Amino acid sequence: MVAAILASAALTGAPPPRVATTAELDWLRSFGRITQPVFAAYGAALNLTERYGGPQPPLPPARRRAALRRDLAAAARCARLRYPAPPTRRLDVGLRLQHRLCRKLVAASTTQSPSEARRRLWASVATSNRVDDWLIGGVTRPLPHRGNVAASHIDPRYSRAASLVAHKRVTIRCWTGNDYGPIFDAMGAEYALFRRVYAFAPLGGLSANVGRPQCLLLDSVTYRHRYGASDGERFAVATALLTLAHEPNHLRGISDEAVAQCYALQLVPQVAAALEIPAPWGRRYADMLWRNWRRVARGAYYTSQCRNGGPLDLRPSSARWP
Repeated sequence: MVAAILASAALTGAPPPRVATTAELDWLRSFGRITQPVFAAYGAALNLTERYGGPQPPLPPARRRAALRRDLAAAARCARLRYPAPPTRRLDVGLRLQHRLCRKLVAASTTQSPSEARRRLWASVATSNRVDDWLIGGVTRPLPHRGNVAASHIDPRYSRAASLVAHKRVTIRCWTGNDYGPIFDAMGAEYALFRRVYAFAPLGGLSANVGRPQCLLLDSVTYRHRYGASDGERFAVATALLTLAHEPNHLRGISDEAVAQCYALQLVPQVAAALEIPAPWGRRYADMLWRNWRRVARGAYYTSQCRNGGPLDLRPSSARWP
């Protein structure tokens, strides 16, 4: 009885602050390989039902309902998956939370009402975010609030810019030093990614995580006013600003990567202005990104709906793009 109470308390508490060990990373890679089809179906179901843009291209209502049933059924299969024994208590708690998430997805997949299925699906997101917190390791620990420093930190200026995009108060965590590799490798292992991402954020959460390379670029343009001496340097800065504009869209509640990327493109000048980068440079960075859009927005990050006057145009009455 005592063990059950302690286990239940762990599911609602805060994860330990340390980053993943080598043994934990190995287990996470197994977890990611086993779970990847479920993650894909879960993401597809969220994309079908989200408020900000929905699937790209849009689906007729009947096809949307059929697709939602299919994706929910595929996501609910996570309840039947089996994993190797976790090597640490932290991963054991994360796996328990994963089982809780799966039960919620089963409930969403078995309801006959599309609106109730959507409600239950989105109610599961908070549990999914808790799974990430426990499995990735160290990602929720307290950090100092200061900018332009070498250690991992919460940058106040980047947080203010991100809050404008998210339409609520959020923070940007810059991970550097000995934190960057383990945290981003753990995230990649959990989701079976083939390369490190620039950044990641919990859907509907309050804090986004940005990796060392992008934070260093943001530091260069924000604190040292180095806007880029060559096209290559300017493009690197532009992608860092795009990252800072992209992740808060997920914090706002946008699950679709292509929608978030398209909105981020259009918000680069606004984010640049919030960092006190001169307006001509903000526009120049956005224009450079658009000229290289098929290079910037690849795979799940691309949609043909992202264009001047298209369904994702944030300013359809204006001829200016992006």
